[in-house]
Amino acid sequence: MNETINAIMSRSSIRKFKSTKLNEEQIQTLMKAALAAPSAANRQPWHFNFVEDTDSMLDLENYLVELAMNSGDKVAIERLLSRNKKILFDAPLIVFVTSKLDGHFDMLDCGIAIENIVIAAQSMNLSSVILGGMRVAFTGEKKAYYEEKFKFPKGYQFVAAVAIGYADMNSAPHALDETKVTRV
Repeated sequence: MNETINAIMSRSSIRKFKSTKLNEEQIQTLMKAALAAPSAANRQPWHFNFVEDTDSMLDLENYLVELAMNSGDKVAIERLLSRNKKILFDAPLIVFVTSKLDGHFDMLDCGIAIENIVIAAQSMNLSSVILGGMRVAFTGEKKAYYEEKFKFPKGYQFVAAVAIGYADMNSAPHALDETKVTRV
C-alpha cells in the first residue's frame, strides 16, 4: 500500500494529545498542505489560522464548556463529562478554517482543505480531530471577541477547526461500511 493510501486508511480521530509542540517544519508542511487543496474555479475561499497560544485555546475551551454545561442538552453534557470537559483535548496546535462563505462551493472547498490537513498530519505521524461543534463560540455573544482573539479576517466565518498533535491515546480507524457504496 502506498504512503498516501496508508495515511488515509490508518487515520482516526484522537481526543487526547501530549503537550509536545510541533516543530516549524511540521507546521510549514501543514500550512502548505492546506494551501495546496483544490477549489472550485481556483477561488481558494478559505483562510487558515494556526494557533499555538495555549492560553487563548484554554480561554476558548472554558467558554465552550460553560456554554455546553448551561445548554440543557443532556446528551451534550454527558458527552462532555465523559471527555473530562475537554473540547480541544490539550492539542498543541489548533487550525481554524474560515471563509466568507459567499460562493456555492465554499463549504465543500474548505472541507477538502481540512482533509488535506488531517491526511498530511497523519503522514507525519501526527494525530488530529476535526472540530465543528465549537461553532457556537463564533455565533454567540462572544463572536467578535473570539474572531478578534484568533485573528479571523474581516468578513470571514468559522467553518471548522482541526486539533493536531501527538496522540496520548490509542484509537483504531473506523470500520469501513461497504453498504455505503453502490456500483452502477
